[in-house]
Amino acid sequence: MGEDQDKNASNPDSVAFDRRRFVKVGATLGQDAQDVRRTPVTRHELRPAARRLRVLLAEDNPVNQTVGLRTLEKMGHAVVVANNGREALSLLSKSEEVDLMLTDVQMPEMDGLTATRHIRAAEKNTGRHIPIIAMTARAMQGDKETCLAAGMDGYIAKPIDREELEETIAHNALGPDQTYLDSKPDTLTISNPSRAVAWDLSKALERLGGDEQLLHDVAKIFLEETPKLMDRLHQAVAAGDPTTVERAAHSLKGQLGYFDPRAADAARELEEMGREDRLEHAAERLASFQSEVAGLMKEVQRVVRGQAAHGG
Repeated sequence: MGEDQDKNASNPDSVAFDRRRFVKVGATLGQDAQDVRRTPVTRHELRPAARRLRVLLAEDNPVNQTVGLRTLEKMGHAVVVANNGREALSLLSKSEEVDLMLTDVQMPEMDGLTATRHIRAAEKNTGRHIPIIAMTARAMQGDKETCLAAGMDGYIAKPIDREELEETIAHNALGPDQTYLDSKPDTLTISNPSRAVAWDLSKALERLGGDEQLLHDVAKIFLEETPKLMDRLHQAVAAGDPTTVERAAHSLKGQLGYFDPRAADAARELEEMGREDRLEHAAERLASFQSEVAGLMKEVQRVVRGQAAHGG
């Protein structure tokens, strides 16, 4: 991630964040400034944990990785990141002491389910038990049961919901008497675009706990990674490769969930087409999906760069 940030800093096209323009630009996206409502968005400063945990985060999607890392750190925990299950096992084998593992289910090289089975097998000799919480964007019937059967202790859906994550960690790793310290929320007021705008800035910000800097960082990654994933999806559909269609659509779904749930649902359709090896209508669905994603990316660029008034 550090290399990406350095690269963006030297790139004249990289996204520059200006809070005043970020707040103001919501009005320019509406049909008329009078259509814009100023809506208070409650921003809960993440409550610090009563006990600081060392968390192993296994996640390959850069957007979810950034959100997970920042959220856990704001909760007061120390985080070690692995890009897949194999890296997670390698860290643990090198005596990396962790109190909790938060893992994606679908990852390249080794998925979260397989990694969990390896960890549980090793624990039979050590007597330890690392609480493992699954993260998945699939939300398919039976997913929770599959995760628990593999030896996981908890399950949360993606996009990551801060309150759900807090509760799940408290239940599985902190114990009933060690939850989170109370803190008072503050209020952030932003401009809410008119309903004619597909992307709802206020809801996107709310999904990330009102953290403007996190939204900015996630948006940069989204704008960088989405074209690559779309290219991969187009190539897979053209080649009739259902496995790659499923994987690329799955990654897109995970990123889109933070910005536009409707676009995420469209990615889910393509993911299911790949999983079920029924690509006969995939090209047609991909064409409409491409239009949705292109429009969303344009809106994200306008809001983050603050250039909507100049036509993008």
